[in-house]
Amino acid sequence: LGRRLRVGYVTADVTSHPVSLDLLAVWASHTSSIQVICILTPGLSHGKDPAGEHPCLGGSGKEGESRLLDLRAFDARAGAGEVAAARVDVLINLHGWTEGHAMDLLAFAPAPLQVNFKGFPASTGASFTTLFAGDRVATPPEHAPHFSESLLLLPCPFHLNGHRFRPAPPPPPGGAVLRP
Repeated sequence: LGRRLRVGYVTADVTSHPVSLDLLAVWASHTSSIQVICILTPGLSHGKDPAGEHPCLGGSGKEGESRLLDLRAFDARAGAGEVAAARVDVLINLHGWTEGHAMDLLAFAPAPLQVNFKGFPASTGASFTTLFAGDRVATPPEHAPHFSESLLLLPCPFHLNGHRFRPAPPPPPGGAVLRP
């Protein structure tokens, strides 16, 4: 490529959705050879402006490693054009067909490799996504004939847990110590 690999994560909610919180470990583990592009699509914002609030959006402390591509004001065709213009190499769809999905954007195939992962643990039935990333438990190899995508079986669990990257809960009121 002659440049860093550009991996785009398509999501409608990067502030408080369980999928994005579970992916904190993934975003934190990307090496300097990968540029993370968080692609925000219309959908579930929970009333927050996500800019700068999430490690996917640059809050990880790794200067220049990630960027936000905000497509909330674009229709699917224009949004796909923006993704293509950003030269995203791998586009990872975190919603599948769930609420806030961007399947209409992915139908334009704005990236050379499109992958379904995490938010919709089943085949989308779409011909425009190449891979479904899962594991041997969530997506047993013998289920491959039921997927429109080729299975990419990860060595780690499909259901990652980013709990160690989440902020600690606030202390109890008045400084009380809670004991079991």
